[in-house]
Amino acid sequence: MQFNDSGAFGGDANFTWNKIKDSLGIQNTNQQSALHVNSATGAALADVTVGSASLVAESLPAQASGSTSLIAELDAPTSPTASANYSGTGFTADNSTYDYQLTPYYTAGGVNYLSSNVSSMASFTDDNSTSPFSSSISWSASPNASGYKLERQIN
Repeated sequence: MQFNDSGAFGGDANFTWNKIKDSLGIQNTNQQSALHVNSATGAALADVTVGSASLVAESLPAQASGSTSLIAELDAPTSPTASANYSGTGFTADNSTYDYQLTPYYTAGGVNYLSSNVSSMASFTDDNSTSPFSSSISWSASPNASGYKLERQIN
């Protein structure tokens, strides 16, 4: 696998990507999970954290030791609504439909783990008045979420 090595292309036979399995191997070329880490010296691996918001059952090779943290799947936010605020600015009303969807995430060790559970779509169509407006979006929070990824599509 190619990587940036102080501004030049680099590579290492002990850092491999298996595109068939969609898995990353470190000190391992026969990955058994999405992330498979072996110790080059046989020393214990300390504080290896694996997991994701959509796959919560990662595995480590039998010879590994240390600790593993799994992240539980987050519930989808509920009751999303979206509307136009015609006293705001940011958009110009032109009979477009605005669709919004929310994905909760959990932050651990400075990394955001997106959930596979997303909200239902919240939508509105502007009034085609060519007036400026802003969007207002609200929802009921997902327990244990650190934040949300908000996606917007304009049709």
